[in-house]
Amino acid sequence: MKTIKITLSLFLLIVLLSNKIIAQEAPKAPIDKFSLGVNFGSLLAYGDIKNYNFYPTPDERKWGFGAVLNYQVSPILSFQAQGIMGTLAGIKRNFIGGDPANLKFEAKIYEGSLNTTVSLNRWWAPNLKLNEKLNFYGLAGIGLISFRSQLRGLVDDKFIRDFGYKNNGTENDKMTTETVFPIGIGMKYKVSQKIDVVLEATLRNVITDKLDAYVRNYNSSGDKYGYTFVGISYRFGKQENHMEWVLPKEEVNAGDKLAMEGLNKKIDSLMNKSAAQSNLDDPRFAELNQKIDDLTKKVNELENKAPVATGNPVEGGNIDSQRLAELNQKLNDLDNKNKELGNKIINMQSNTVNYEGGKAILVSVFFDVNKSNIDKVNGERVASAAKYMKADPNVKIELVGNADKTGGQKYNDLLSERRAKAVQKVLIDEYGIDPSRLSISFKGFSDPLSKTNYDVNRRVDFIIK
Repeated sequence: MKTIKITLSLFLLIVLLSNKIIAQEAPKAPIDKFSLGVNFGSLLAYGDIKNYNFYPTPDERKWGFGAVLNYQVSPILSFQAQGIMGTLAGIKRNFIGGDPANLKFEAKIYEGSLNTTVSLNRWWAPNLKLNEKLNFYGLAGIGLISFRSQLRGLVDDKFIRDFGYKNNGTENDKMTTETVFPIGIGMKYKVSQKIDVVLEATLRNVITDKLDAYVRNYNSSGDKYGYTFVGISYRFGKQENHMEWVLPKEEVNAGDKLAMEGLNKKIDSLMNKSAAQSNLDDPRFAELNQKIDDLTKKVNELENKAPVATGNPVEGGNIDSQRLAELNQKLNDLDNKNKELGNKIINMQSNTVNYEGGKAILVSVFFDVNKSNIDKVNGERVASAAKYMKADPNVKIELVGNADKTGGQKYNDLLSERRAKAVQKVLIDEYGIDPSRLSISFKGFSDPLSKTNYDVNRRVDFIIK
């Protein structure tokens, strides 16, 4: 009973702390949180029928196998469904005090449990380098175990008692089902992009004294068994995005997450506004052009009917001449404003090679929030770079990926690298540029173009060599 209380207390503590742990979650696709594992290992019974407390005999060591479906809530916390099947056995030659016992038991078991795991090294030391490859975790849960067990004489194999059998253990009957509370520790090692190797040891506390078919009325603690296994786990989704191996220090807490979502919406709105401005049919042009047309008409009307000024307007010159001068000034102001807006939009649209001080400058490729795909406008900029490289076969270009500062450092490093590789792929696959003429580098958010305008920081720069 004491073990059960400790298990329940640990489980409750994990649930209470999970609010803090879950709050570190960053947005992920659902598939990037799942992994599936299979395992094989040793089953040892720790009930009343065992020869030694710590050193099992060969006859007492049995084997089992299982499967685990894991859902990673955050880099620290996960929930898992675990299934186990196998055989338990034990022998007892003598009771305490030296009286002969000559007993043995064997049980067939099937167990299913729902467990919670907490990464110990990521929780207590999130900045450790080993967090990138190793995950040491604690486990606690609750489940059901169904079993058939029978007790027999060690020497004469005489039937004594059974559960889940009939006719003195010769025929199967309905299995006995009881509650089980697993607790344990484990370790995961990241082998490759998709595969982990798992080592886990658990003690599984069964709320019954029937597991070894040796029932003592005064024994209220229940039987136990241990399962120690080696397994392989396969992670679904993309490795760089998988929640299980994202470092906690790179996750965004709940408050920052909401702020970032609001900021991203604002950035998207500005991006859409910028896209609208890139159209030469921008409504502001129409508004300005209409004003210019109206003023031009008024100027023409005044010019047609205004007599030649014969003196200083202040001293009696024609009043229409004054009005004409004012309208001409407004017309010039509006025309200048129109040209300024046009130049701004043309500069935004420019996908050609510019020259500054005799040196070629290629317009950078820009990206949406958390994206590495190239849209139509930026595709034209890549095409301009390809045209420039084909015109001069000696030119080599370094593609430098960048990101804004929303999100963690490692995530943005990977994102900026993907952006550079996306541009490289288009240049090679679509335009036939020799890969040896292109090099890749990435800076994450370490080289922002603007401290406030994040959309210009999400880019790939062309460095001509």
